[in-house]
Amino acid sequence: MPDEYVLAILRDGVAKFNEFRISNPDVSLYLVEADLSGFDLRFVHFAVADLRRLRATKCDFRGATLEGAHFNESDLAGSDLRDVNLSRAQLDRANLTDVDAVGAVLDGLSLREEKFVGADLTNACMRSIVWFKCDFEGAVLRNAILEKADIRDSKLSRADFSHSKLGEASL
Repeated sequence: MPDEYVLAILRDGVAKFNEFRISNPDVSLYLVEADLSGFDLRFVHFAVADLRRLRATKCDFRGATLEGAHFNESDLAGSDLRDVNLSRAQLDRANLTDVDAVGAVLDGLSLREEKFVGADLTNACMRSIVWFKCDFEGAVLRNAILEKADIRDSKLSRADFSHSKLGEASL
């Protein structure tokens, strides 16, 4: 269950929530199993937050701080993650179906059993990423940077890797 106090602050708006985070840097952000579907979370500060099993479908995360956040088993389907930095985030078994992650940074992640079906990862930066049993069916990864990525053992049918940088990638 999520921390209801923190959730109430977030419901009052991202600006108030971010002020709370700045004023209370030692407070752990625990929003496990929270339902934020449809929320406008632009510029929210969720760095190193515990967001496991979060329901956040069709959310707008543009400009959000998400580095190191724990999104394991979360549902982010249809969300807007354009230009968001997800470095060091944990996304095991997350549902990222139909997300718009154009220009997102996912460097160094180990992804296990994620669903990126139909996701748009055009221009995304995914250096040294490891995909284990991920589903990228129909995903768009045009111009993506996948240098030193290990994407063996993943479903890649109909995925578009045109013009992507695949230097030293294991396919």
